[in-house]
Amino acid sequence: MQRNVANTVTTSLRPTTQSPDGSHDQNALVAELSAVELGGPDESSKSQSPKSQSRKCVLLALVGLLVVIITVGGVCGSGVCSGGSSEQEALVPTMAPTSQKHVKHQMAILDFFGEGYFDGMNADSSQYQALDWITNDRIAPEDGHFIQRFVLAVFYFRLSQESRWVDCDPQNGSTCKKKRDGLVWMLGTNECSWGGIDCDDISGHVTELSMIQNDLNGELPTELAVLSKLTVLNLMDNRLTGPLPSELCTLASLEELNLSGNSLSGEISTEIGLLTSLSKMDLSNNQFLGSLPEEISALTGLYQFDIHGNFALHGKIPQAVCDSANSHNETEEITVRADCSIRKALDSNVTCPNHCCTECCYKGRCHPPY
Repeated sequence: MQRNVANTVTTSLRPTTQSPDGSHDQNALVAELSAVELGGPDESSKSQSPKSQSRKCVLLALVGLLVVIITVGGVCGSGVCSGGSSEQEALVPTMAPTSQKHVKHQMAILDFFGEGYFDGMNADSSQYQALDWITNDRIAPEDGHFIQRFVLAVFYFRLSQESRWVDCDPQNGSTCKKKRDGLVWMLGTNECSWGGIDCDDISGHVTELSMIQNDLNGELPTELAVLSKLTVLNLMDNRLTGPLPSELCTLASLEELNLSGNSLSGEISTEIGLLTSLSKMDLSNNQFLGSLPEEISALTGLYQFDIHGNFALHGKIPQAVCDSANSHNETEEITVRADCSIRKALDSNVTCPNHCCTECCYKGRCHPPY
């Protein structure tokens, strides 16, 4: 009898047959289980010792448990336990963080920008590309310059999507070459060493971002407003498009803004008047339209102001700007330039009160006012 029970358990432990769909053949298990000699009220059973009968009961219990496990495993293997199929698994967002490190970096960004920051963005967005890059970067989320570095990564990915930069691009070697001191961007070095960037020696905050004639293309990222210590933003002669983000008008420390020679469009935000630290502003040769905001009159420190070359822009240079420029005692040149026609027979797009403009321009040609 003991040999028969052992043979049955061994048989039960062998791999069970499977049906074409991968499920276990439960009938075969039942048949094998029935082969166990349970023993009846015959002479042989009576002659068994209590110890032998106890062992047989334990073995039978193990066989029964094994049948349950295999049966449940077959059901779960078919996808019933998980409540879904492979099609449902495919619905999992592909942009979900793929590692604990990725989650940690993403949470630090969301804590700063807000929970909905990544909503509506796809994996090709400059924000997600920057997240993937900074996840593999040397900086930790706890670092005080983590967000600053992320913003600069967004700036790079946003303005290099159509073509690589002329200079300071990571695909162009390790150092900048076009009259820019510094290293190329995005190679793991400190961002303050990247070409076109200057930082405060003590705090390490970015104070200047200057990328002149570098084939930047695309719309300016609103994230630049995070660089609150920025004093110089010079992106002249590139291929910038879209509006001038109103968020940039929160850069209270900004002293010089030069976005000339691009294809920026739309109306100039009335919030431009918040940039009260500005002394130089050049928005010439773009595609701005509408009325020149009166709020520019709040920029009382402005002594270089150029708005010419925006042929759909109209309005009047505020008298306060003229007064500020004329009262400037610095050695730098005073410039107030606009599309004020130089001929009386021509209609002016922008007028200058009391001829305060140092130059009036028409169709790209600028001359002193008559």
